[in-house]
Order: sequence, then structure tokens, then C-alpha cells
Amino acid sequence: MKKHILFRIIVLLSLLALGLTACSSSGNTETTTQTDAATQTDAPEAVVLLISTWKLDGTPQEITSEQAAKLLPLWQLFQTLSTSNTTAPEEVEAVLKQIKQVMTPEQLETMASMNITLDEMRAFMQEMGVAGQGGGTGPGGGMGQPPAGMVPGSGMGGGGNASGLSPQEIATAQAQRASVVSAERIPGPLLNSFIEYLQTKTNK
Repeated sequence: MKKHILFRIIVLLSLLALGLTACSSSGNTETTTQTDAATQTDAPEAVVLLISTWKLDGTPQEITSEQAAKLLPLWQLFQTLSTSNTTAPEEVEAVLKQIKQVMTPEQLETMASMNITLDEMRAFMQEMGVAGQGGGTGPGGGMGQPPAGMVPGSGMGGGGNASGLSPQEIATAQAQRASVVSAERIPGPLLNSFIEYLQTKTNK
């Protein structure tokens, strides 16, 4: 458990270090584009990034094999975080920030102009033949949510509390976890297919 936590801390520190470097060279163009994208869609940011990146395929702004090689581990990390009951919102936000910094300003501008919505996501899944319309990543379509009756991080069902937390602390933990689930919900089959797409791009 300690090794797992240490690994995640190292990964996040590395991501933040890369973020500082990328920010110094990207200027304000990326920030403006991201803001515009966020205000023009009802879909979570992760959904917008995934769908719009994939829809660049076959266009002049299609991601390169070098970009795919950088994006692949980031999306795999996002997948890992989204199926963990201990993920903090800041961890997800850090990964999404790094994903955006891999893209060029021109790509981000094109992606923002797509105005991806939840309906667009569902239509795209049907177009790509991606089965399942589940609410998020993780087993059964849920974004890492524990089985019914289980408290996140408690290690047991509703019949007891082995964590030593008070009911109020448990409620707070559940609320924090719910904020991650609702903020960046991607259907599991869609995320799996996108990761496979990135893998094919890295092999070109």
C-alpha cells in the first residue's frame, strides 16, 4: 500500500514538473482555448478531450506518433486514477492538464471548435462501434465506485466500519469521491477503445 502511494506521489510530482515546463512555452493561447471549450459543452472535460482528440484522426491536425506515445501513459494513468476509490480531484485535474499540454495550440483550437456534447459522445460511440453506454470508467461502467453498501476506503460493507472514521468523516469522504466520479465520467468501453487507438498510433 505504501509503495502504491509513493508511486502515485512520484508520478504526480513528475507531471507537475512537466506542466511547469510546458506552461512556460505554450503562452496564453492554450488557456484561452481551454476556457472556450469548457463554456461551450455540457460534457465533462475528460470526455471532450478524448472525443475531440480521436476526431482529429484523418485531419491535418491528427496527432502524431510522438504525441500518441506521450498521451498513452497519461490516459492509462487517468484510467487507473478513475478506478481508484482513493483518487483526489487534484490528481485527475493534474493528468488532464498534462494531456492538454501534449497537444499543439492549433489542435486545441480545432478540438474546442467541435463543441463536444454528451449526445455527440453517444453518437460517436455508435459510429465507432463501441459497445456500452455506461456512465463511467471502471467495472460495470461506474467510475471506480465500490459495490453497493461499501464505504470508499473502508474495506467493508455497510454492516460495519473498520476504518475507525466517524459517520461525518465517512460522509465527507463519500462526497469527495462523488465529486471525482461526477466530474470526469467516461464510459469504460470508450476509454478502453481510445487507449487501443493510441497504441496503434504509437506503432506507426
